Amino acid sequence: MLTTTDDLENILPVEVFIDNTPKTGLEYPSKILCDSPFTWDKGIRFDKRLGVANKEIMKKVKIAWKIAFDTEEQ
Repeated sequence: MLTTTDDLENILPVEVFIDNTPKTGLEYPSKILCDSPFTWDKGIRFDKRLGVANKEIMKKVKIAWKIAFDTEEQ
């Protein structure tokens, strides 16, 4: 699970901007913080989906993740 934020003034290399479009389903522009992952307890239910990340966004997330955690593609 990755977190999002509404502080959009500075987008760091470990963050991915997501615009609020019908495709993303977001109410407001946001960004994915790839340097701040956390786990989610399976016992907790999601009440509302925040949005959808398409393939292009996920490509950017993959790059930001590699930067955040200095991982090499294998």
